[in-house]
Amino acid sequence: MDTANERDLEIERRQAVIAILESTASKKLIVAGPGTGKTYTFKQALEKAGGGVALTFIRALVRDLRADLDDAADIVNTFHGFAKHLLHRRPYGVRPDFSYCPPLPIILARDLTLLGLGRLAAADIDSAFQQLDDSRGLIKESVQLGDYYNAVGHNDVVYRVLRCFEEFPNEIPQYPLVVVDEYQDFNPLETGLIETLARRSPVLIAGDDDQALYFRKNASPKYIRELAMDSTFAKFPLPFCSRCTQVIVDAVNNVIERALANGNLAGRLDKPFACYLPGKLKVSERHPTIIHAHCSVESSTNPYIARYVSEQIAQIPIEDVAASREGRYPTALVIGTGEFVKPVFEHLRTRFPNVKQAGGRRAELTLLEAYRLLAWDPGSRLGWRIALELDPPPNLDGFLTRVLEGELELTQNLPAGFSDRHLPLAESVQQLIAEEEISVQDQTVLERLLGLSVEQIRRALRPTDDEEAEDKLGDPEEPTIVCSTMVSAKGLSAEHVFIVGFNDGHFPRNPRAITDYEICCLLVALSRTRTQCHVVSCGRWKGQTPNRVSAFRNWLGVPIDETTRNAAHWNANPPR
Repeated sequence: MDTANERDLEIERRQAVIAILESTASKKLIVAGPGTGKTYTFKQALEKAGGGVALTFIRALVRDLRADLDDAADIVNTFHGFAKHLLHRRPYGVRPDFSYCPPLPIILARDLTLLGLGRLAAADIDSAFQQLDDSRGLIKESVQLGDYYNAVGHNDVVYRVLRCFEEFPNEIPQYPLVVVDEYQDFNPLETGLIETLARRSPVLIAGDDDQALYFRKNASPKYIRELAMDSTFAKFPLPFCSRCTQVIVDAVNNVIERALANGNLAGRLDKPFACYLPGKLKVSERHPTIIHAHCSVESSTNPYIARYVSEQIAQIPIEDVAASREGRYPTALVIGTGEFVKPVFEHLRTRFPNVKQAGGRRAELTLLEAYRLLAWDPGSRLGWRIALELDPPPNLDGFLTRVLEGELELTQNLPAGFSDRHLPLAESVQQLIAEEEISVQDQTVLERLLGLSVEQIRRALRPTDDEEAEDKLGDPEEPTIVCSTMVSAKGLSAEHVFIVGFNDGHFPRNPRAITDYEICCLLVALSRTRTQCHVVSCGRWKGQTPNRVSAFRNWLGVPIDETTRNAAHWNANPPR
């Protein structure tokens, strides 16, 4: 690339940011692809505004945003963490010392079923809040039960804040600027709160409908598309990707073109997406292709995919390891559906020191949480309710129905012997929280009941600093490796990316009926790549009929290096 062209691209990229910063609009929308400089733009906008709030739905992004935005933002948080902060400042229904209990809907579903609202699951409660749909009375009754337990979960914490601001508009906080990222992942409940905040604060919203993956929480790309059509919003592009190489940018654009031709991504927002060659030319020249590795088999006795990934990671240059450390992102990222990622993770963790799993941890009730609550407050209704759920006495449903319908005090009507069984264990947990020793007998009972060693219990009770834990990886000369589901790869990037299970029947599930969700998964997976991308398929999976290579291979439309891994290869090159 000659100097003149390089200078022109630099000017064009800078002008895209300047247009956003100099706009006097109070509502701004950035529609841009991955790696296009949204975080840099956020920082510039926050500094110009004199501070503000930065929010994202993706937990993995919060740490990076906090580091990158430095002192520019007053608050950097996940959306739900921010809602929790607001509810502590202005409690609505619950007391200021409310418990934040993500699995609360599990309890609410059983309670509301017993109260006659139909046979319910936790997902029904979540969906009602997410869609602001109280046609069955689930929101109203859940809020009342939350008041009773003095507890909130992920969704009702947002709902309470939203309703508080609707009832008391003077309570809506005012900020110099509210920055919102990943708007395509928001649902009606969350967009409602952003709209409310925008009444008193300027907003800068960013998103990409090509990366909409959170359909399970009733999020939809239609909300960012609606903003793009809203005349009260000024719209801006960020056209240049500084993360990906030329071949990856080309593959992303080709996949989008094929998807549209296939009838997918209806209503998609058109956006420019070009490789920023002044920063990516050299690495693009070193890695002009995507690698397709076809493994002859994949099974527990012949984990060829895991062996291939391990083999390639072992060959990553030390310069790439150093670059990933400096940039605070993984050296290698393994992405795929669970049936392929899990065995790769189990294989890699025995061969490399710095291997982690990224993935949604399902919100689960635990007796340890019940004991933690009871350690602080022996009269905690939520603590006792969790204990009842996990260690149910005879005729639990009858007991709960009597308490709930009679509006009785739960803690004063516990089944005979229940308090005597659990309160001493809560007292032992209180001692562990205070870092005191407990008797061997109490230790044995706790370990048996919780299925954890006393040291694991201590660690679980100890407040953790995610940033500090992230920095305590092992040998700095060894690659850092993250294994992730498709959805959890959002917010991540790596020098080397491995998309495993690249087969019809897995990804996509049905090549004759490819879904928007699968296309967005592919776009997210590809665009995590900073240096080299591998797509890894297998011939036979667990001894089944031979699998076809993914139909997505032909969608990539870029140069692909083909390589195979079979018994002959491993006999000649024994795995590490």
